[in-house]
Formats: sequence, C-alpha cells, structure tokens
Amino acid sequence: MANLQSSLQELDQLDQTLVDFDPEHFKGDIPEANHGSILTSLSRQVATGDAAARIALAERVSELIAQNARVTAELRQIERDARAILLLQETFISRLEEAAVQQGAQKPDSRIISAATPGKQVAPRSGLIMFLGVIAGAALGLGIILVRRIRQSAVPAGADLEMATSVPVLGHLRLAPIRQRSRLAGYLSTNSTSPLSEAARNLQTSVLSPYADAPPQVILCTSSVPDEGKTTMSIALAQSMAGLGRSVLLVEADIRSLSFREYFPDNPDGGLITVLTGGTPLGNLLRTDIRFSIDVLMGERSTRSTADIFSSSRFPDLMQRMRADYDNIRIDSPQVLAVPDARAIGPPRDAILLSVAPAITSCAQLAQVLREFSSVNLQVTVLVISDLGSARKQTKAGGQAYGAYARYYNV
Repeated sequence: MANLQSSLQELDQLDQTLVDFDPEHFKGDIPEANHGSILTSLSRQVATGDAAARIALAERVSELIAQNARVTAELRQIERDARAILLLQETFISRLEEAAVQQGAQKPDSRIISAATPGKQVAPRSGLIMFLGVIAGAALGLGIILVRRIRQSAVPAGADLEMATSVPVLGHLRLAPIRQRSRLAGYLSTNSTSPLSEAARNLQTSVLSPYADAPPQVILCTSSVPDEGKTTMSIALAQSMAGLGRSVLLVEADIRSLSFREYFPDNPDGGLITVLTGGTPLGNLLRTDIRFSIDVLMGERSTRSTADIFSSSRFPDLMQRMRADYDNIRIDSPQVLAVPDARAIGPPRDAILLSVAPAITSCAQLAQVLREFSSVNLQVTVLVISDLGSARKQTKAGGQAYGAYARYYNV
C-alpha cells in the first residue's frame, strides 16, 4: 500500500511538470522574429517530451497495476490468515472455558474449618442394639413355643384321634362349594356325586353296617363348639337316608340358635316347642322338603329353659310317637360345651354322632365333651372329622372362653 501511494504521488508531479510546459508562458520574453523557430523548437520538445512522458507514464501505470495485483493478493492472503487466526482463537477460548469448568468440578465442595478432636462413639449404639436383640429373640422364642403348644393341643386326625379317644372315627365330611346356607339343600339334591354327598353316604354305611339287624333309628348329631359342621352333617345324613327310599324326619333341637331357618327359608308357624306343649298336632307343623323327600320339624323360641323342656317326659314321648311314623330320625342338637341341652336330649337316642373340626377343636375340649356325656351315662358312638369348621370368635360366656357361644346366652 505504501508503494502504491508513492507511485500516485509521482504521477501527480509528472502531470504538474507537463502543465509547466505552456508555450504561452514564454511569448513575452522572446523576440517576435525568433518566435516561429522557438515555437517550432518548443513544439518538437513538447512533442518529444510528451511522448516520452506518456511512455513513462504508461510503463509506470503498468507497474502500478502489477504492483496493485500483488498487493491485492497479499491482502487476501492476510485476510485468510486473519480468519484462520480468529478460528484458532475461538477454539482456544472454548477449550479454555472447558478446562475452567473441569477445574471447577474437581474443586471440593467443603473445606476444613478445624481439625477433629478425639471423642466417644455416638453411633451405632452397641448396647441398645444388643438389648433390643435380646428382647426380639425372647419374643420370637415365646411365639414359637406358643405355636407349638397350640399345635400340640389341636385334635389329631384319623387313627390318632381314634387312639386318643377310644371312639371310632367313621367319616370325614368335606367342604361344599357354596357361600350361603340356603343353597346347601339344592346343592346336595343336584350334586349326588359331590364329595360331601359321597362322604355322607360313606358315613351312613359305616354307622348302619354294624347294626344290620337293628340299625339305629334315632341319631343325635352334635359337636363340641359352634361352627364344626354338625347341622350340615345332619342335613347331609338325612338326604342320604332319604335316597334309600326311607321316611326321614329331621328335627331342629338347637332352639337357641335356630339355624334351620337359613337352610330352609319357608317355615310354618310353630315348631318343636308347640308340639311339646300340645298346642298343635304334629302333622300341621311339619315342613316337607320336596328336594329331599324328608320332613323337617323346625325349632322355635321358648321362654322356658330348653334343658327343662327336653328333660321332661314330653320329649321322650314325642320321640316314641315319631319312631312309629318314620324309619329314621335325625336330631340336630346344640353344642355340648355351650349348654346342657345335648345331654338332656341324649336318652331317647340310639346313636350319638360327634362332629370334630381339627382346625378349631382342641384336645381338652374333646376330652371334656366325652366326660360330659359319661356323666349322664351316655357314650359317643362315632366321631366324624369335619372340614366345615371356621375360625372361632373369642368371646366369653359365664366366665369361660367358649368361642362363638354368645348367641346362646343373654350377655
């Protein structure tokens, strides 16, 4: 760029020199005679000088153009170098920023204010942990012992139960796949080959076979505690016996619970108490279930003590009259440990069937039932294992834990 500017200045000076060669400038000083020759000479000089100047000017312009091209090329190279340098600078700046970020990430978030001094252990608290461990171990051990005691006190099943009680175990009633008690009769009538129906027939055969000459006609069905399936056993046995073409009467002697109303919804007015008091003939109070072809004598509430009613002479007399009218009579009685009704009903019977649910009946309860019957010179004829029991409710009546006995007492 500096060379180009100096060249332009030289061109300006050359133009100024050509201007100074003005012929009119010398007219006043030269004599007129010599004007022509002078003019001619000057014209030659001017023409010669003008041609030489033009040639020099053209050469100079060519040099300047070439120089300008070189300068332009150098300028473009400088611009490319500047852009490359700028790009490198931006790259270096970005790398520098990344390095600064990395360096900041490696810096610690905390700093030491003061050095630690020796002290006592705060956590874990070994003494407390050991104390709690001892307590938890003791609780676990007591729980295991309690579970084992409960399992050991439960009634055994099958041959073990027979050996423990010296009473034959001749049946095992299965669960019926129903949710409502009102559907039991329909289930037994439409599913004659169900596990429950087959178990009832097997039990019937086992009970009747040893007494081929004089089979038991009046059979008392009871249990130790509630929810052991005694009512289901009574109904299933009555249905099975009716299937043999025999006349069957099903009597609800559990007049405190009155559970027959759930199995047989259509009930006549009056029932067992009305028959015993002599208010209405027996035939007007029977309910005939067409599904089973059995007659049902429903229970009913009484203001008198049920034990006194069954202990009176009227109940044995009623049983004697019904023996003449029916081939088989099934009596559904209350639980033995709840009330004394089962022992009062016992004398007119030919056999006693005791339903036992191992899931809810303990050995102590079963032994107490056998003692209760022995106290009135009655013996349990057959034990029946039942899967029909449910978990007992822990309520107390009369100061003793009888399970779900609350409906038998005014407590």
